[in-house]
Amino acid sequence: IAKELDDIVAEYKDKFASVDNKKFIVPHQAFGYLAREFDLEQIPLNSLTSTGEADAKVLKEVSDLAKAEKIKTVFYEMGGSDKEAKTLADEIGAEAKPINTLEFATDEELSSNKTYQEMIKENLEAIYASLS
Repeated sequence: IAKELDDIVAEYKDKFASVDNKKFIVPHQAFGYLAREFDLEQIPLNSLTSTGEADAKVLKEVSDLAKAEKIKTVFYEMGGSDKEAKTLADEIGAEAKPINTLEFATDEELSSNKTYQEMIKENLEAIYASLS
């Protein structure tokens, strides 16, 4: 498993090094480890937990930043509400897409025996695609 994770990290370090835009919008600050590892910057709509909703001031700040940075994807927590992400995406001309915070596995993931490594790789690929 460690070798598999090392290979994933090496692959995405190369991929992320090739993109100019390093910012991505997430529902909350669940991706600090990933941002540090790959020299990216997460822009959270909420605080560290997924329980609150972003207020109008935060949405305006994120909207202005997203427009300036030409961000084309707003991620929302897989299995959670996509309302805020879709509202912001509509405002900035972007797409709202799910991302797995790896806090819990969905029924679909459990039934398909999806591995942790596969979920990490799916997240990395989704973020990479949003930046490319």
